[in-house]
Amino acid sequence: WTFGGSDGDRSNKRSNVDDSGVLGGTWSAHLQDDSSTSEFLKNFDFAGGYSHVNISFGYYPKSIDNNEYVQLLCDGVEVWRFTKGAHGQNAWFSTKVKVEITDCNFDSSVEIKFEGNPGLSGNSDDIWVDGINITGIL
Repeated sequence: WTFGGSDGDRSNKRSNVDDSGVLGGTWSAHLQDDSSTSEFLKNFDFAGGYSHVNISFGYYPKSIDNNEYVQLLCDGVEVWRFTKGAHGQNAWFSTKVKVEITDCNFDSSVEIKFEGNPGLSGNSDDIWVDGINITGIL
């Protein structure tokens, strides 16, 4: 994964899983306010004739206020959004997002991006993401 700007980084402050998928790992992706770019992204090859792609991950939101959000984008199209009202904060949650072929172009260079810019507004706004699993379904 590539981290963008001074507000997106690899963090060892909170982690949900290690490389074996077991609870208690060391590293996670971290997004903070939008004083700079706040994102992490990676390109994937979805050209295998998939009907859809499942993206599952754990996330830990902290101090996300009203009108603040974090997005998951597929080639620039929003496929998931976390907002304050979705559920509690200051704990790990998990989700699975089904990305349809109509959501983005399933080709050999699909960009998957987690973005906090412009959705986060201050240094106390944080989200950690861990255990990302991307699976193409034929």
